[in-house]
Amino acid sequence: MDFKIGDIIRVKVENVNDSGLEVVKDGCKGVVRIIDLDWDTYGILEKMYDDYSCSDEVDVKVVAIADNRFRGSVKDIYPEKIPWSNPSIYRAGEAFNGIVSREAEFGYFIKLSTGAVSLLMKKESEDSKLKVGASIEVIIESVDPSLEKLIVSAK
Repeated sequence: MDFKIGDIIRVKVENVNDSGLEVVKDGCKGVVRIIDLDWDTYGILEKMYDDYSCSDEVDVKVVAIADNRFRGSVKDIYPEKIPWSNPSIYRAGEAFNGIVSREAEFGYFIKLSTGAVSLLMKKESEDSKLKVGASIEVIIESVDPSLEKLIVSAK
């Protein structure tokens, strides 16, 4: 193995499955877990099957090595895309634009323009019929940076 943790290497995709990518570099087998593909994990399973296929070559950052195997990450190559890299931008009372990314029984998950995902409780929503993909302006009600958690209300 001629690479170490922290190196960015080009690997060949050998298999794509629901847990991620099986990859190889110079005969050394590795894996890129599905959660290590992108900072935005909404719809990641579908995106993964659309974006990757066998024989593709992709750059990964080596994040672990054990027993002559390695684990790589695509998202860690792009730390500037981390939605929580600057948590001070998330303050109670601040307004953000977002997109409804998912509906749950208790509320809506709103992907903010920063990439962070917030929760809009249905009881806080003036329009309880929001649709996935709809644009909405929200106001941050509470922030917990340690959990990367935002609660918002509709503006």
